[in-house]
Amino acid sequence: MKIKKGFTLAEVLITLAIIGVVASMTIPGLINNLDIDRKANEASLRKMITALNDATKMIVMTETRNHSMTGTMSDVRFSYTKYLNVIKTCKSGESYSDCYDSNVATGKSNYTDKNGNEIAFTTDMSTQTGDIFMLADGTFVIVKILGNTCNETVKALYDRDLGPKTVKNACGYVVADVNGVKGPNKPGVDRYVIPIGKQGVKLDGEDVEEETPSTP
Repeated sequence: MKIKKGFTLAEVLITLAIIGVVASMTIPGLINNLDIDRKANEASLRKMITALNDATKMIVMTETRNHSMTGTMSDVRFSYTKYLNVIKTCKSGESYSDCYDSNVATGKSNYTDKNGNEIAFTTDMSTQTGDIFMLADGTFVIVKILGNTCNETVKALYDRDLGPKTVKNACGYVVADVNGVKGPNKPGVDRYVIPIGKQGVKLDGEDVEEETPSTP
């Protein structure tokens, strides 16, 4: 007659106690690291918005006709390199391998709100036309000026908690990856879309509408 062997109650309790001790030592550290990353990304986003707003105002005052966002798309895009701290330009149509790999360019789709709902949203840099600028702090940006009439409607994301917005009467937008080559390259985490108006960034007012989650 074979006797089935198993763990005693004492052994099970000791194992569970060890797992609990290890978890109590590691999980707070992981949560703390995530919190640090979030705060760093949010600080970089605020810095980017301020720099972009200041650059747009300078361009409007000194680089454009009639002190409005006019001129060809290439002219205006080039003007941003004067006022943003650009250290490298990755030319459109050329290999971007000196700046990032394909995973960084593509990133992840959809914004997820605090309730777990998803909103369709893409910040895929690989499908954008135009030069990608690398800033001194490691941020990647693509400047998209859609026209000099500034009556475009763009889908924007410039606040992690508020989520995506539809912005009317915009001149264009900037896709920004605020932590560069680091992941997760996800909308609302480290990748954002900042709308540009006639006189600076366009973040509020009657032209700004909320997006609706795609799932309940």
